[in-house]
Amino acid sequence: MRCRLRLAAVPLSSALAPALLALGLSLGGCEIGSLLLADPEATKPTPFKPNTPTTPTDPTTPIDPSVPTPPIGADPWVDDNGGLLDPGTLTISRLNRAEYNNTIRDLLEIELRPADDFPNDDFGHGYDNIADVLTMSPFHVELYEAAATSAIDEALRSAVTPLNVTLNATVLGSTVGAASGEFWNLWSNGQIVGSVAAPADGTYRISVYAYQDQGGPDAARMELSVDGRVATTHNVVALRANPDIYTFETQLTQGNRQIGVAFTNDFYSPTTSEDRNLHVGWIRVEGPTAGAALGASPTRARIVTCTPSSEAQFDSCAREILESFAKRAWRRPPTANEIDRLTKLVFIPITEGDTFETGIRLALSAILTSPHFLFRAEVDATPDSAEVRWLNDWEMASRLSYFLWSSMPDDTLFALAEQGKLQDDTVLRAQINRMLDDPKSIALVDNFAGQWLYIRAIEEIHPDYAVFSEFDASLRDAMTEEARHFFKDFIDNDHSIKELLTADFTYVNARLARHYGMEGIEGDEIRRVELSDNQRGGLLTQGGILTVTSFPTRTSPVLRGNWVLSNLLCSKPDAPPPGVESFTEEAEPTDSLRERLAAHVADETCATCHLMMDPIGFGMENYDGIGTWRTHERGGFAVDSSGKLPGGELFDGAQELAQILADQPAYAACVARQMLTYALGRGLEPSDTRIINRAVKQSAESDYRMRAVIQELVLSPAFRMRRGETRGGQ
Repeated sequence: MRCRLRLAAVPLSSALAPALLALGLSLGGCEIGSLLLADPEATKPTPFKPNTPTTPTDPTTPIDPSVPTPPIGADPWVDDNGGLLDPGTLTISRLNRAEYNNTIRDLLEIELRPADDFPNDDFGHGYDNIADVLTMSPFHVELYEAAATSAIDEALRSAVTPLNVTLNATVLGSTVGAASGEFWNLWSNGQIVGSVAAPADGTYRISVYAYQDQGGPDAARMELSVDGRVATTHNVVALRANPDIYTFETQLTQGNRQIGVAFTNDFYSPTTSEDRNLHVGWIRVEGPTAGAALGASPTRARIVTCTPSSEAQFDSCAREILESFAKRAWRRPPTANEIDRLTKLVFIPITEGDTFETGIRLALSAILTSPHFLFRAEVDATPDSAEVRWLNDWEMASRLSYFLWSSMPDDTLFALAEQGKLQDDTVLRAQINRMLDDPKSIALVDNFAGQWLYIRAIEEIHPDYAVFSEFDASLRDAMTEEARHFFKDFIDNDHSIKELLTADFTYVNARLARHYGMEGIEGDEIRRVELSDNQRGGLLTQGGILTVTSFPTRTSPVLRGNWVLSNLLCSKPDAPPPGVESFTEEAEPTDSLRERLAAHVADETCATCHLMMDPIGFGMENYDGIGTWRTHERGGFAVDSSGKLPGGELFDGAQELAQILADQPAYAACVARQMLTYALGRGLEPSDTRIINRAVKQSAESDYRMRAVIQELVLSPAFRMRRGETRGGQ
C-alpha cells in the first residue's frame, strides 16, 4: 500500500503531540508524524457542512455482460491468464462518524456519541464510507483528542460514595443575625454559606430546615445559591411552632461547592413592631441522586485488569493493561515496540508526581488518538509492489465487522482471527449469518440501505404545506421507520432481493396506515402487515421513497425515473446539457403532467435520457408528491401510469413495472454492485465486474436471497485480497 492517506495538514495540540510522537507511528510507507506536523497553512481543512442529506452524484457504470464469468466450480480467484484476480487498490480508510461512534460504543461499552459533533463526512460513489474522500482536517484532530479524553474518563469512571452531609446553621453563622437556640436568626437581609465536597458530577438534593417570623403581608423569601449563582427561591411560610424542610434539586460538578441560604425581603414596621425574620436550623446536601457517576463504569474492570500495590509493579501492570486494550482498539495485536512506547507515556505523569491511573489514562487516550485506531489500516510488507496477497485474519475480521456492523470486531471474531480461522469459507459463511442475526446489523440498514435507497433523506423532506397540508412530522417518522423495518426484514428473514420491489408486505403504524387508506391499524408502534391489493407492495410504492423523489409541490416522473435507473439499475443518465430549463409551472395546469413533459423533451438533446427515465416515473404517477394513492392529478386530469421501457416491455402501474424491473439481469447485478461499493469503501474497477457477475450467478441458485448475495461478495477476491500500488500508480 502506498501512502494514500487523505490528510489535511494538522497542527498538534500540546497534549496530543507528545503521545503521538512517543509512539513513533508509521503505517506502511507513511510516517504519520510527518503528515500530522505539516505546515498548517499548506492545506485548508474541509469546510464544515450542514447536517443535510446528500444524494449520490457519482456516475455508475452498467454491468458489462460481455465480461467472462468463470463457470461454477472453476477457481474464482484466477483470471483468464492463470494469475490471481486483481482485487483492486484501496486507500487507507478513516473511520467515518457512524463507525467512530459504534466503535467507541463497542470498545468501551459506553453510550457517548462524540462523533455527532464531528464535521459531516463527504460522499463518494453514493456513500460516506468511501476511503478516497474521508479526509482529515485540523478540526478533526482537535475533536479526536477531546473525544478520546472524555471517552476514557467515562469508561474508567469509579463508583463514588454518595454525599450526605448536614451543615448546622449556628456553626456556620453569618455577618447578619445571631444564634437563637438551634436556629440562626437572620434578622435582616443576609446569607449563611457552607462548603461541601461534591464527589462527582450529578444531581444533588439540597434541603433547608427553616421557619419565619411573620411581618407584613408577605412570607419570608429564602434564596438558595450554588457557588454564588441563584438556584431557586422559596417562600418560607412555616412558623416557630412548626418549622418545615424546604427541598430542591440541582446539578453540582465534582469538587468543593459553596451552598448559600439568603434572606432577601426583610421587613420591619416601627408602628406595629412587625418584624419579618428568617430562622435557619440546618442545610443538608445529598447526592448524587442521579447521574452517570453513581456507580463504576461497567467496562472499567475489563480495561483496568490489574492494580499495582507498589512502584515496582507499575511497569508490568501498565503493559498488561495497554497490550489488552491496544489489541482491541487497533483491531490487531500490538508489537512489542508499540507497547514499550505506550508504557513510557504512563511514566510521564508519574515522574511529575501524579498517579499511576493518570498515566494509564494518558496512554489509553493516546491509543484512541492513534492512526491505528482512527484508520482501518491494512499494512503491506511491500507497499510499492502490485503483488496480490490475501488479507490476514485480523484484517479480514475488521473488513467483515465494518461492512455488516459499521463497528469493530467482537470477541468471537477476535478469537477466530487469533486462531487463524477466518480464511475458511465455511467459517466465513457461518460468521456472516451470526453477524446478520445480531442486533448490530441494524447498521447495514442505516448506513448501507439508508444511503443507497435514500432512507436517510426521508428524515429531511419538507413538502410544501400549502399543497400537502396533511404531511407532518409523525408521518415523516413513520415513513422512515417503514423503510428501515422493511429492509431489516430482508436481513432477518433472508428474502430474495427481487422482493425489495415486489414484496406483498410492509410496515405501518396507525398514522401511516391512515395515509395509505388501510383500516384496522391502531397505535404508534410500527408493525408488519400483509398486503392484498395492488396499491402497495415493494419499494416503488413506499411513501418515503415516493416523497423524497418528488418536488415539494408535485410529483416528478423525472426524479423518480432517475432514482430507479441510478440506484436500482446502476445506469445513471447523463446530466442535462447546459442551458436546458424545466417547463414553467402553471398555477392552474391546462394539460396533464405527461403532456407537459412530452412537450419539454421534444428537443432531441433531452429525448435520449428522458425516454429512459420518464416511462419509469410515469409508472409511479398513481402516487402524489407524498405517496398518497390517486387516480387523478392536479387539474382533474386522469392519471395514466402505463408505459413502455426501452427494451419493449409494456406495463400499467407501479406493480407491473416493479415485476419487470425485478426480473431484469441488471437489477440483481446493480444490488451486488451497490453492496460491494459499500463493503469495500471504494469505487469499483473493471476487474470487479467479473466478481459481481459471478456473485449474481452464484446467488441465483438460491433465488437471489439477500444473505447469499452478501456471502458471495464477502468470499470474493475483492473483499478477501488486496495489493499494493506501484509508485507509478499502476
